[in-house]
Amino acid sequence: MKPIVHYRNKVNAVVGLYTVVDPIDHPSPRVSNTCPVCTSRVVRVGENGEFETENTIYRLAGSTT
Repeated sequence: MKPIVHYRNKVNAVVGLYTVVDPIDHPSPRVSNTCPVCTSRVVRVGENGEFETENTIYRLAGSTT
């Protein structure tokens, strides 16, 4: 099961590309949650700012998805 990470500031995620997000609660010890990071490739773009990468599901903070 992929972790769900919330992020600030809506992004324009595009399937097949990487994107940069400002995560709030990423569980990896390599992610500080205080500055933007580059994701793995996007595999699905949903509604309300949600998108899925090869490793993680990202949800815009405050969205109801």
